[in-house]
Amino acid sequence: VDWLSGDAVLAWLGDEVAIGSRLPVVASAQMAYSTARGSDALAAKGVLHARLWRGGDAPQGDRLDLFVTHLQANHPDVRRAQIAELAAFIRERSDPALPAILLGDLNIDGSAAARVDPRAEYHEMIRALAALGFRDPGQALRGTDSWQRRRIDYMLLRSGQLSVADLRTEQFNDLHLRALSDHAALTAELRWRLTPSLTARR
Repeated sequence: VDWLSGDAVLAWLGDEVAIGSRLPVVASAQMAYSTARGSDALAAKGVLHARLWRGGDAPQGDRLDLFVTHLQANHPDVRRAQIAELAAFIRERSDPALPAILLGDLNIDGSAAARVDPRAEYHEMIRALAALGFRDPGQALRGTDSWQRRRIDYMLLRSGQLSVADLRTEQFNDLHLRALSDHAALTAELRWRLTPSLTARR
């Protein structure tokens, strides 16, 4: 999809992954993971990529890579293989010079207990994605699963151009809304600074 108008929506319905953007989408791609197990194999879980342009009178180079994914539930060995595929996809699709956001249901426990255990799957995941420049700004978040015990939904950032003004979980109290998801919503207000070299050329 190239040069979509504002308020673009990219959806990969079989994977339950979608991106809605008020910023122009200048490129997009998707990939299904080759490894899955159990009922997750029916969902074609994978990753969706959109390159966003700031729009308006911003320079054409003022762009951001956004990746949304949903990893295997249970089966850490399958998640490990999927993270390797995710990392390869990001390397192929992403410009390392651009800021990037990776978000989604990673199904990996990032609770306080997991973060203090060096053997926890959380640290393995963070090491793999830190190699691509991503960091986790949401370590203090409470649980996002239906029992609010485990944090399994993430927003990881790459580049000092991106900072978090506000990041929180929103529990659904309405039983009708809860039917849409067994997760809390992860909401954020991000600051995306202009690239200094682009600012100087304006």
